Amino acid sequence: MCLEREQRLVYIVGEVFEIDHQLASEIFAVSPANFRQKLSRARKDLYQWMHNHCGLVNKDNPCRCPKKTKGFIQNGWVNPVNLKWHRHYTHTIHELAQQNLEAVLLDVDDLYARLYQDHPFKLPQTSQDIIEAVIGNDNLRETFKLTRE
Repeated sequence: MCLEREQRLVYIVGEVFEIDHQLASEIFAVSPANFRQKLSRARKDLYQWMHNHCGLVNKDNPCRCPKKTKGFIQNGWVNPVNLKWHRHYTHTIHELAQQNLEAVLLDVDDLYARLYQDHPFKLPQTSQDIIEAVIGNDNLRETFKLTRE
């Protein structure tokens, strides 16, 4: 949530899904050079935020996740009893970071990209699983007044 909406989307498309800059530029209706620049800025902003604010990356920083999540819980967007995006995790990010941080000798950009690309702490999902989860989501169908056929 430290990135603006467009930056999050650019980062997810470019880093997490590793979509080619040609295709990604079509998705965002910008030139390939513009997409690469937006992705570079998103990486830089994420790095700056994580290094200056995130307690997982820099032990001198306090963890701010509970403060960010509090508003989501109050608005009913997150149910702390039923964490939909958390249920497939087998380890916490903190455990993974503690185990691997010292062993990994990568430059900082590679480390952040790897953190979001590899997800060794989450069970793998296929694109079909993701599509079925989205289509089968009752809240989504209710919001957009969709019916199952």
